[in-house]
Amino acid sequence: MIIRNVTTSGQRLENEFEAVDALENRLGWSRAEPVMNELLMPERPLEIRISAGGAEAARQQLLAAAMARAMVVAHGHPGVKARIYAECAPDDDALMEHLESLGFQDDDAVVRMRRQVVGGPITRHLPEGCVLIGDRLEDPRERAFFLEREEKLFRRPDARAWLDEATAKRGFCRLLLTTRGGLAGEVICWMEPETRTGVVGQAYTAPDWRRKGVASYLMEAARQYFDRCRLPAAYVPKMRFAKDRPPADNLLESIVDVRRRMTAAMRLAASAGYRSDETLVKLPGMDL
Repeated sequence: MIIRNVTTSGQRLENEFEAVDALENRLGWSRAEPVMNELLMPERPLEIRISAGGAEAARQQLLAAAMARAMVVAHGHPGVKARIYAECAPDDDALMEHLESLGFQDDDAVVRMRRQVVGGPITRHLPEGCVLIGDRLEDPRERAFFLEREEKLFRRPDARAWLDEATAKRGFCRLLLTTRGGLAGEVICWMEPETRTGVVGQAYTAPDWRRKGVASYLMEAARQYFDRCRLPAAYVPKMRFAKDRPPADNLLESIVDVRRRMTAAMRLAASAGYRSDETLVKLPGMDL
C-alpha cells in the first residue's frame, strides 16, 4: 500500500492523502482541515479536524498520516493553542479505537439538549438600550449581513444553502436585539411539526454585548415564541393525541444542539432550562 498526497476536495496538497495498492486501486483517503476561529473557540483558536474513509485495512494508516500533517500545521502556528480532533458516531467503536491509538481522548461532543415548552412572560430583564425585533430574514440587506457573519464566525462553507433550508422551515423566525449602534445578539428558531418540537438553530451575541444578559433574554424570547406557536393537531396528521389532551400541549418541547467545549454556550443552555439528552456526534481529540 502506498500513501501519497492528492487534491480532490479543495484542501492544500499537503493536507490530503490517498492510499492505493500496487495496481493503483484507490483504497481510501484522509484529510487534515485546519480552521482558525478565536471568536468561537478563544481557549484553543486553532482546530484541525482529521477524517478518513475507505477500506478498513487502510483507515488506521491514513488517520496516522492526517494526524502527522495536523501536528506540522499546529507547529507552524507558534504561540497559538491548538487542538486536533475527529468526528465519530457515538456507536462507531472501531473508529474510536483507532483514534485512541493515536492518543485522542473522548473529551468533547455535540449534545442535544431539551426542555419543556411552558407559557408565561419573559423572566429576564431586557438589556438596557436594546429593542427586541423578529423577522424572517426576507430583507436582502439583512440576509447579506447575516450570511457574512455566518461565514466568518461559524465557518459554514454552505451558509447560503443552510439558510435557504432553514428559512423554508415552518415557523422560521429570527429574534434579535438591536441597539442604536447595531446588532447586540440574535437567535434563529423554527418548528418541527412532525415531532412537535421547537428548534433553536443558532444563537449569537456581539462581542461588546457579552455577559450583559443578551443571550439569556433571547433564549427566553425563543421559549415564549415557541409557546405562542403551539400547533393545532390538524397540522400534525401523523401524531395521535389523547382525547383529553388540550391542543396547547401539542408543542411539547424545544431543543438546542451544543458543543461541550463551548462552555459559555453550555452554561447558557443550562440557565435557560435545557438539559443534556443525547450525544449526536463525539469529537475526540488532543490538545497541543
